Amino acid sequence: MTGSRPQYIHEIDALRGIAALSVACVFHLFLMFGAKFTGPLDGLPVLSWLYNAGWTMVDLFFVVSGYVFAHVYLAENALKTGVTGKSFFVARFARLYPLHILTMFLVIPPIALGVVTQGLHDNLDLYHFVLNLLMLQGSGLNDRYSFNVVSWSVSVEVLCYVLFFVAARAGAGALFLTAMFAIFVGVWLTLEDNMLTSNLGRGLSGFFAGYFAWRLRNLNIPSSVLVPCIIIPILWVPNFINFGTFLGLTAFPAAVLLAQRLPFLGARFFRWLGDRSYSIYLWHPVVYFSAKAYIPNFHGFREDHPFLLAGGAIFVVLALSDLGYRYFETPMRGLIRGKLNGQAKPRKEALNPV
Repeated sequence: MTGSRPQYIHEIDALRGIAALSVACVFHLFLMFGAKFTGPLDGLPVLSWLYNAGWTMVDLFFVVSGYVFAHVYLAENALKTGVTGKSFFVARFARLYPLHILTMFLVIPPIALGVVTQGLHDNLDLYHFVLNLLMLQGSGLNDRYSFNVVSWSVSVEVLCYVLFFVAARAGAGALFLTAMFAIFVGVWLTLEDNMLTSNLGRGLSGFFAGYFAWRLRNLNIPSSVLVPCIIIPILWVPNFINFGTFLGLTAFPAAVLLAQRLPFLGARFFRWLGDRSYSIYLWHPVVYFSAKAYIPNFHGFREDHPFLLAGGAIFVVLALSDLGYRYFETPMRGLIRGKLNGQAKPRKEALNPV
């Protein structure tokens, strides 16, 4: 890539870290507990919302990804000079694939033992194994979820990356029209009562809503306008559209635009969280499923020591995410780029795709 290197947007990346933490450490605790787990914090507005609607944090992932891809790869709304198909897709492969494959294999034993109750063992077959190898497990070719249950969204993002690159290569006008069409199709897909097409639609609409948010970045929209644009959609649950899609078109683009004005999101903790958001997202099902499979008398332990179980599992998720990021993801990214792209070290990017 030629030209000046884009500025790293820590505040935007922090949103992805917050979303990953919300999904992994609040909403998805039901993977171990089989129901909401709030304990003494039950009834707090934020936690109550996350337990009921925490799944929409994935739509925030999509919006953030669309924004930062535009930030990194576009100049004058068209693909930057020097960005080739090889450099683009090698970078994405190096960033996503190693941890995806590692966690995919690690969830096989606990699922195979039959202790995971999400029906995943029904899809532990060769067909879904191949789909996961090709990162097509969220493409609509799958039958519900399989292997690492959360990786469907990674698959959907990969499809968005392909569409983004092809359209951007064709020019600014083509990208604009493609983004408009992708949002239209995405919303239409979520209107059907079909989980697979709905997930794909959420990704399309959210990702390209993030692209449009990036186009609005220089308008200097007042915070007094952005804050209501975030709060009102979150408090209003419409019955005519998928809630995640709705937030991906309203509250979350506004949140991305507002985040850059919040200096605390650039603090060290949030930088740490943003860097490890992908790790947190993919590691937490491995830890939760393993807890159910390998802790002796798990159900009794869960009833007797719920806070110890939840706290211990979250600690392990964060610890594995940190260690994996430093000693597996980052070295593998550099190795793959070095082998496939002739790049000795991975470039610090303004994105941390999920």
